[in-house]
Amino acid sequence: EGDVSMNKGVGAAIGVCLSIGNYNSAVTHEVGHTLGFRHADKSRDNNQACTNFASYDCATSAIMTAIVTNGLAGALAAWDQRAVSALYPSVALAAPTGVVAAATGSTSVAVSWTGVDGASTYEVHRSAANDFASFSGTPVCTSSHPTVTCTDTTASANQAYLYKVRAGSGGTFSATDLATTVVFTDPTLTVGTTMVKAAHLTELRTAAAAMRTLAKISAFTFTDSVLNSSVAVKRIHLIDLRDAINQARSTMSLSAASYTDSTITAGSTIIKAVHINDLRNAVK
Repeated sequence: EGDVSMNKGVGAAIGVCLSIGNYNSAVTHEVGHTLGFRHADKSRDNNQACTNFASYDCATSAIMTAIVTNGLAGALAAWDQRAVSALYPSVALAAPTGVVAAATGSTSVAVSWTGVDGASTYEVHRSAANDFASFSGTPVCTSSHPTVTCTDTTASANQAYLYKVRAGSGGTFSATDLATTVVFTDPTLTVGTTMVKAAHLTELRTAAAAMRTLAKISAFTFTDSVLNSSVAVKRIHLIDLRDAINQARSTMSLSAASYTDSTITAGSTIIKAVHINDLRNAVK
C-alpha cells in the first residue's frame, strides 16, 4: 500500500501545471516508486544517465522517466511493463485435465477437457498425422472460458491424431488424447443382435494402420490380407489387431488398452461384439 500526494494539491495541478492525462501519468509514476521502480532514464541513485550503464534497461519515453513523458495518459509504456514483469513474473496457467478427443465424422474431431482456474481462453493443438511428436504452433480450434469444448473441422479422413489443450497462448499443455477419423459400420454393436462382420475388422485395420503411421512404426502384416464376406472372422484376426494397436499405443506412451477376454483361446473363446467394441475404444 502506498500514498501519493501532490505538493500543491490536486486542484492546483490539474489544468494548471498538468493536463489530466499527464496528471494521471504523474500519479502512476509515483505509485511506481512505491513499488521500488527507478527512473527509466536515470541510474539507480538518480545521479547519472541510464545510458552510462551497459547492463541497465533504459527508456526515454515511459511512465517512469524522471520528467513526465507527455501524452501517455497514465498508460504503461514498454519499459514500465518490463519493470512490472520483472517484479511480478507471470506464472503459466495449469494444464487442463481430462482431455477427450473423439471423431464425430470423417473430417471432424470433438475435443473436451476440464477447465483451469484463471483461464480466459483455451487452445486445442493437433499433431501431424505422420508424427505423434510434431504439433503445429497454430491451434486447430479455440474456445472462451468457461466453454471447455471445441471441434476440429480440418481433420482428414482415415487418419490418426493426438490432441492436447492449453489455457491461453502460454499455458501448460495437457496430456494428449488419441482420435482416429475412421467411420465405423454399425456404430453401435448390440450384443445378441449385431453380427460381427468382415467390414468391422477391415475398418479397424484402417484405424490401426493410421495409428502406426502416426507412431512412425512399420506397417503390420495381417493374417488374410483381404477380408470379405467369404472370409470367416477368426480369433487370429482379433489377436493381430490387438498386437498392431498395442505396439502403436506403447510407442506413443499412451495408456494400455483394456480388452475383454485378455487371452483369446482357439476353440473356446467365442468372438463377441464386445471384442470389437474394445478394439474400437483402443483406436478412438
